[in-house]
Amino acid sequence: MSAHGPRWLRASGAAPAQGCFLRASHPRRNPSSIRRAVDHADQSGRLSHPRYDGFLSYFRDRYLTSGQTFKTFFDAVLMSHPESQTVVRRTLAGEAHDLNNIVYALLLIAHRIRNNLFHGNKAVHTLPQQSEFFTVVNSLLTTSLEDIRICESATPNPEGWNPS
Repeated sequence: MSAHGPRWLRASGAAPAQGCFLRASHPRRNPSSIRRAVDHADQSGRLSHPRYDGFLSYFRDRYLTSGQTFKTFFDAVLMSHPESQTVVRRTLAGEAHDLNNIVYALLLIAHRIRNNLFHGNKAVHTLPQQSEFFTVVNSLLTTSLEDIRICESATPNPEGWNPS
């Protein structure tokens, strides 16, 4: 592992999109607007398993092979929305195989991480040790933005993204 992310991520050529990160993490993004965006990308045929397999493996390794329970994980990322917990639990446990729900779950995790980073309690002295983690999350957001094509419009919709 290097400061530029894990080997699989460097090999993928994905790079964090600086200008799109804030729009993907718009304060009014919520599970419903994320679901609509993923559904739109899926219905448009823009999602591809190989683009998300590494992210799924990364989060499974980070949260499941470290011995955490789902309750510990949900408490750590402050995920309290029951429907979000269900889709994330099924995805990380390998019970969800459809790409739509996999991408949705990954973006729910990224959404919680982003909110915790900017709004939650954090030990600032540990942030440099998490640079790989943030690189992976940013690359996930970049990949999803390319698929969802949310960066096409010049101005984000303040009411949430509308695919039509």
